[in-house]
Amino acid sequence: MPPNEEWSIHGIWPTQNHTMGPFFCNESLHFDLAALEPLRAKLEVKWIDVHKGGKPHEFWKHEWEKHGTCAIDIEEVSNEKKYFQKGLDLIEKYDMKGVLAQAGLALNRSYDLQDYLAAVKKVLGTNAYVECVRNHLIDCNGIPEFPSNCKRSDKIIYPASPPELIAPPTVKQV
Repeated sequence: MPPNEEWSIHGIWPTQNHTMGPFFCNESLHFDLAALEPLRAKLEVKWIDVHKGGKPHEFWKHEWEKHGTCAIDIEEVSNEKKYFQKGLDLIEKYDMKGVLAQAGLALNRSYDLQDYLAAVKKVLGTNAYVECVRNHLIDCNGIPEFPSNCKRSDKIIYPASPPELIAPPTVKQV
């Protein structure tokens, strides 16, 4: 698990002509956990599945097969190790906690959707997509529902840790 107040990687998703996909491009490129051994310690902290709580390698397998196999024509992500290393490089380069802090967004506060979008645009110079259901930001210029699936009138909480990792309240009987 990442420490509190850390962001994790969900994936690197190649796109064509500003659309979602392609997906599952090469069924002959099977996931090989051994290829990730040099990166495994970092991946277990930075590339976790906070939504399903499964074993990390199951999520890595899914991401490689669905997205990584579609990126192999790009030299810097042309194999499994390079694909996952690139994800680790990107999370270091684009420190979202730092990006949002630099734009004045603080943990455990609520902001309008436009505040998040403007923060990323101001600091990184790119457009982000905010998905409220999954609580993550992705760079998706031209993707359907851009820039968000969130209701424009709702405030969006910037949590200190992923909601799925927060323990439910306990009830004391008196």
